[in-house]
Amino acid sequence: RHVSHLDREAGDIASAASAADEAVAICRANGAAGALEFANALRLSALAHEMLADGVAPACWREARAAYGEAGIDVALKECSAWLGETSP
Repeated sequence: RHVSHLDREAGDIASAASAADEAVAICRANGAAGALEFANALRLSALAHEMLADGVAPACWREARAAYGEAGIDVALKECSAWLGETSP
């Protein structure tokens, strides 16, 4: 997840997306990651895919919003909803 953030800041968006997607896959496979860790990985994936404009971001935002809801992070819920062009649930 942190590699994705660094890659995005360096302008290497393809690598950022790959690293974020790997972090999401690890969270899914591990099952031990908490909702917040999972949501943060999804958020970075969504941000990278937004920049790639490859159509993947909306699904990431929706899943991140659900995970942030589970974690009780209201400000992140609002960010996800804003990216989706929706109001917060």
